[in-house]
Amino acid sequence: MNLWLQALYESDIHELRLQWVSEDVDTVQAHQIGLQGRGYTVAYLVRPSVDWDGRVRASNTFYDDGNERLDLRAAVTRLLPNRQHWRVGGEISFSDTRLQSARYYTPEELIVERGVVAYSRRWDSGWELSGEAGIGWADEPLRGNRLVSNGAFEAIQVWSEYVRSRLGWDYSRSPGYQSWLLEGSVGLRF
Repeated sequence: MNLWLQALYESDIHELRLQWVSEDVDTVQAHQIGLQGRGYTVAYLVRPSVDWDGRVRASNTFYDDGNERLDLRAAVTRLLPNRQHWRVGGEISFSDTRLQSARYYTPEELIVERGVVAYSRRWDSGWELSGEAGIGWADEPLRGNRLVSNGAFEAIQVWSEYVRSRLGWDYSRSPGYQSWLLEGSVGLRF
């Protein structure tokens, strides 16, 4: 069983998100033994102007098998002139696990630098559509260096002030690992 709890503070300039999660580890070998991870995420977004935004995110996951994973990420994007829904920017991330596992992906001191192109649009009907694609370079002592890529798509329908639904797709490729994710959710705000 997967469970996510989230707190969110939003203003015109700032957004602070705190999240706690308990979820299955999504690989066949991890599912066979019922492996779960529990952790937290702290994410901060700042919009100093309409054209620029910056994001930082830190998450820590603790696995049932005694392993622990740390992920850190920072990104800056700029709205393209004369293209009101398009942004370009860059991102750097660091991921590390305490122990290596054959049951699920365990990065070791992985550093990724990536260029990003993103699209986002909202309609008065409550629909939100966003997508992102990135390409960059990864450096990992265990698996070596290589070109990496990622992509994401998200459609959200805001039904009311308190209810929203989401359909999302994610693709990611890094040294020694490739993943695809399709997910849907319904969120209730209090």
